[in-house]
Amino acid sequence: MNRPHLLDVIAPTKHLASLVLAKLRQVLPSGELSVHPVAAAQVEPAILNEMRKADEAGAA
Repeated sequence: MNRPHLLDVIAPTKHLASLVLAKLRQVLPSGELSVHPVAAAQVEPAILNEMRKADEAGAA
């Protein structure tokens, strides 16, 4: 199965973009989403850090 890639988030604020990403993570299994650097720059860094920690914990 191909791994989904998030290339962009269209939202008026970083907060809303972060909420979109958080909701998307709820429907995908841990470690199943790659976030493009452009999309990563549009969300709050804390959200990305939480996702990385969850993926690392799931892989261990």
